[in-house]
Amino acid sequence: GQVGEEAEALYSQITGSFEFIPVEKDKPLVAGPECPVQVEASLLYTNEVAGYCVLLPADYQVLEISTEADNNEMAFYLDSLQDVTHPRLWIKVTDAKGASLEDVTLAHEAEIEKGFDGYDVIWSFGYMLDGVFANQFDQVPGQDLSRQVILVYNDQIYLLTFTPDDPEAGDVYDEMGIMYEMVMDSFSFLQN
Repeated sequence: GQVGEEAEALYSQITGSFEFIPVEKDKPLVAGPECPVQVEASLLYTNEVAGYCVLLPADYQVLEISTEADNNEMAFYLDSLQDVTHPRLWIKVTDAKGASLEDVTLAHEAEIEKGFDGYDVIWSFGYMLDGVFANQFDQVPGQDLSRQVILVYNDQIYLLTFTPDDPEAGDVYDEMGIMYEMVMDSFSFLQN
């Protein structure tokens, strides 16, 4: 049935993404110590305070909303944050205070449900960024529907919010999908 097909698709996605790396005792398990190589039509953004680097589409601008280590938020956009004809991305990093991925996922789910009474939150597991497990929320309501990816690394919560996550948005939704893939494939943690 459908559950079996979804499980098989998830299995294929996970096993197809395996990249074997040597394991060193007492070292963090991350896919690599370096940032991704900047490719044509891309922008390499490095946030040393929050401990990550990522590739974005070329010509994107960065707005530093908050630059503290335990409350760090960046917005990535083309032309203007008000421009709804291009996808946008926010990356927020906050102190996890010892919480696990399951803890922060359930808390985020409750926060969404509280803000949008009666909304049935949809989230899925099995995602990874730089070797770290992540969960994804789809079509989260707000000014625009968003796709949100949440993970915990080094006792920090990383929340990536992509907009618009709305197929009715047409080309900009397709562009968001391309940016999402670029970010998910290139997101890397900086080594301490």
